[in-house]
Amino acid sequence: MRQDFSPEEGFNAALEEVHHLIATQGWAKVYPDELSKDKGSRLAQAMDKARGGVFDQVPASYPKGSWYHYDDHTCDYSCMATEYIYWAHTSLLGAQAERCDEIAVEWEPCTADALRKMDPSVTELLEDPKLGLPTTLPDGNYSASQAGVSPSFAPYVDMTLH
Repeated sequence: MRQDFSPEEGFNAALEEVHHLIATQGWAKVYPDELSKDKGSRLAQAMDKARGGVFDQVPASYPKGSWYHYDDHTCDYSCMATEYIYWAHTSLLGAQAERCDEIAVEWEPCTADALRKMDPSVTELLEDPKLGLPTTLPDGNYSASQAGVSPSFAPYVDMTLH
């Protein structure tokens, strides 16, 4: 079983918070046209489709047919984009599949197959080979060889987590 979820303990929110940090302070800065949380980026355009329109603040209700229904009124447009890339990317990687019922009020395409069908714009963006985004979830088990570290440097890089 994945280490980010267990029925006894629930979902590990660290995955979400780390994803937010990497997405906003890393990927969005390296690829602003694609992954910026600002209006006009490919990410924002995909989010606007997913919400059924451009909303600077949470609307009174989302249009019928939308599949991303973020409802935190303290969250502005860029905050909503940060949440959107988290939901989309982690769904694509399989992190949400066991939580479909729990998250449906906010996010509908909880599996990779559902995301590909429902939101092809964000799927194409997240799978764009030019961006080189992760294609597997972190699982807490790492080694220098998995990280691509040269064997000669491996003794100096202990990335193994137990």
